[in-house]
Amino acid sequence: MTDKNTTESVRNWTMIIYTVASVLILFLIYYLLITKLDNTDYQEPKDLRVERIKPIGQVNIEGSKPATAEVVVTAPKSGKEVYDSVCFACHTSGVLGAPKFRDQADWASRIAKGKEALLQTSINGLNNMPARGGNPSLTDEELEAAIEYMLAE
Repeated sequence: MTDKNTTESVRNWTMIIYTVASVLILFLIYYLLITKLDNTDYQEPKDLRVERIKPIGQVNIEGSKPATAEVVVTAPKSGKEVYDSVCFACHTSGVLGAPKFRDQADWASRIAKGKEALLQTSINGLNNMPARGGNPSLTDEELEAAIEYMLAE
């Protein structure tokens, strides 16, 4: 009988040792993962932090001066540039009834109304055509250049 008790005792102690060792190994792995994955030592460069969190816009009340007096002057786009960036999407294939580029029959009735009517249509939109071709940043001069480009072609 003593052999059976001794065998059970050894088995019990072995299980306890394995359990404690397993728990210690798991804690060690957890600790190593936490310390390696925690990047609190990393400091993002200040200029990147400022760029990342800067506001995307400002509210300016009429009569007040903007916080920054930065003025960006860009050259107006040519008629071809406007057509290639905005107008081609509809006028190449005639989407939603748009007159096709270089199709005299589609443009004849519109040309008869005059260039000023075409310009007003491109500024304000008509039927399925959105105002300014869907790009509100286009100026009247750029729209006029696009019309002249399309008519010249």
